[in-house]
Amino acid sequence: MNIDDALQHILALIKQDSFGGRDAPTVTVTKETCIDSNGVLHGELQVHIAKRDNSVVLLHQQSLDGIADERELKDVFADALSKVLAEHSKWPR
Repeated sequence: MNIDDALQHILALIKQDSFGGRDAPTVTVTKETCIDSNGVLHGELQVHIAKRDNSVVLLHQQSLDGIADERELKDVFADALSKVLAEHSKWPR
């Protein structure tokens, strides 16, 4: 699977498996995220949470620069989500 397909697949799985309903973190990549001519990913992963007042807060961001294969990509997502979930008690309300 090429890196773009892998990225879209991971994002779709996260969206499909919304852990927490309305209060679940939202995982996205920045609009500037792209894949260069060598198949290397550049951009940023972001995790947001909606507060009770419906404002949105950035919980975590992590670089995707230089990722060239699916395993690396999965590792970055796993690391980011692990950090966010470990801080669950500190999420803004």
